[in-house]
Amino acid sequence: MVYVDPKNLGYRPFYEKWLKGKTVAYGEPVSEALHDLYSKYVPPLMDRIYEGVAGDELVAPMDFITPRTNLNCIQ
Repeated sequence: MVYVDPKNLGYRPFYEKWLKGKTVAYGEPVSEALHDLYSKYVPPLMDRIYEGVAGDELVAPMDFITPRTNLNCIQ
């Protein structure tokens, strides 16, 4: 068994597996629409939450009561 720290792996592999399942279940048009929505919303939101990047300006990253990885937020 190989352990990879979630901070190093990120959320992209989880998303790709999830999208592949939706492609099989619903077809290519739905998969493309989901990919477009993901590309538009998820990376900017994750940057805002964890890095404090809001468009072109830097703000304070958000605080969590309990520690969370970006994979936790995506799930």
